[in-house]
Amino acid sequence: MHHIQTRYNILHILFWMISCCINGFVAIYLKSKGLDNTLIGIVTGASCILITLISPFVTSLLNKIQNLTIPKLITCLLSVASIVFLMISYVSLPAGFIMLCYIYILTAFLSCVPLVSTIAMNYIAQGVEVNFGLARGMGSVSYAVSAVVLSNFVEWFDPNVLSVLFLCGVICLLSVVNTFPDYHEEKHEVKKSGNVLTIVKKYKLLFVILLGWSFTFSASTSLSTYLINVVEHLGGNTMIYGFAVFAMAASEMPAMAVTRKLMRKFDVMTLIVVAGVSYLCRNILIAMAPSLLFVFIGVLFQSTSYGLLTSTMAYYVSDTCEKEDQIMGQTLLGMMTTGLGSMLGNVVGGILQDAFGLSSMLIFAMLMTVIGALILIGVGIIHKKA
Repeated sequence: MHHIQTRYNILHILFWMISCCINGFVAIYLKSKGLDNTLIGIVTGASCILITLISPFVTSLLNKIQNLTIPKLITCLLSVASIVFLMISYVSLPAGFIMLCYIYILTAFLSCVPLVSTIAMNYIAQGVEVNFGLARGMGSVSYAVSAVVLSNFVEWFDPNVLSVLFLCGVICLLSVVNTFPDYHEEKHEVKKSGNVLTIVKKYKLLFVILLGWSFTFSASTSLSTYLINVVEHLGGNTMIYGFAVFAMAASEMPAMAVTRKLMRKFDVMTLIVVAGVSYLCRNILIAMAPSLLFVFIGVLFQSTSYGLLTSTMAYYVSDTCEKEDQIMGQTLLGMMTTGLGSMLGNVVGGILQDAFGLSSMLIFAMLMTVIGALILIGVGIIHKKA
């Protein structure tokens, strides 16, 4: 159904636009509230820890509550997050309370990531052709354009304007997500899904791949969250930072859009090896950049690293996991990357910067990249030979 693909494309465009509001400018926003790098790392890291605990519970509610649907769950999570974001932006509050509120905002958003992916996989399971990679790629372009636009808004006004734009984006998103046709899933006929540990034991290869990705993801998250510090260190400003984020996010679109075709031509393990090599190029170029030019070259590898692996693994989970494990499989994917990986990168990256300077965070990022890339490349090569 063409209209389902169109709506799903729009959903991703809006979803990653609001993501840019809270994730793309997290360091700038929280610094405007008086937080240092360590506290910023604690905020982003705490949300990542919480998502590993809360996400399985949130997704399990869909099977436990008969009338609860994915659109209704997304509506509840993002509506409250919008109100909280506005409150901490325009009401004078203690720094500790602002931290707690922002942790909730990030956690609520991250809880929605596997839900948005599952919408497409549910339709695919019903025989409706939905190109997840195309929609996710359009979301990346949206994130990229938003980065440039939002950087201008922040320059013209102040970081508080991000909460207003977030609210507008959420209103538009909810008007779209609640108009999707029902895919008629009979919940009482679906076998009970196992917990996360059951999924790990059942799909061991998936877990090892995600473990490798979590290491590279921690490095790329650290470099992305504190990219403004790297840019300023090399003589740039907020405007240049916005263009760097634009280049990084926009580069994801080509790989994501053609992932399904690539999976028909090449096996999954080949694509995982390519992603592992690309992560090495991306993160080391940024970490060792002698000038802004090398930063821009490095972020372009976002396409064949994060862009390629995100779509590949979403399809891999859908193709590999049994029907009753689909949502929990997508949840495990999020837990290992935006959960464990982001937590490690944000917390350690922030602490290292405040304690020993920017260079220590860059060394940490390179170390995590090498470990993760070796796991991805090793698993890919060994599995291909087997």
